[in-house]
Amino acid sequence: MAIGQKLLIQASEFYTDSLNSEYVSGFRLRPIAKKRVFINHAPDDFRFVEGLIVLMRKASLDLYFDWDSGVRPGRSREERKKQVQERIANCDLFFLITTENYLSVPYCLQDLEIAKTLNKKIYVLPTTVDGTVFGTEYIGIYHELTVQKTVQGRFVVKALDTDRKNLWRTINSIDLL
Repeated sequence: MAIGQKLLIQASEFYTDSLNSEYVSGFRLRPIAKKRVFINHAPDDFRFVEGLIVLMRKASLDLYFDWDSGVRPGRSREERKKQVQERIANCDLFFLITTENYLSVPYCLQDLEIAKTLNKKIYVLPTTVDGTVFGTEYIGIYHELTVQKTVQGRFVVKALDTDRKNLWRTINSIDLL
């Protein structure tokens, strides 16, 4: 079940940095105990990432997302690869948001290879626009994740494990990821 890109864009309008804080504010910053997720995405798709963060919060999943693309002018490929490898190593989960841009960005595929090498639990989040689904080549290889809006207007996260075909589980706790 792919996530509509339109839904992600609409949700991104409600994104603020405070939704993705890794620290409790106050006199001293202290880390919040959350699962860390590295989001693999094409740099042009940052609005989809913001929308995903909003929807995950609306579904009551409290995660910290590391989603900076790492692409910086003047930085060598090796510097970027080393930094991203450290960031992926420090994350509990690896999400890849597949769009029409995803396969055209070499860094995306390189980061996916790093996650596989580090034995990270990988979830693919296929997206859809105008009836076209992006990311079908990853379905069945990695765990699949989606966010849906219920009839009551709430949002739920559902996962399809690679070993449990056609059985979608509602994820109502980060411990289920």
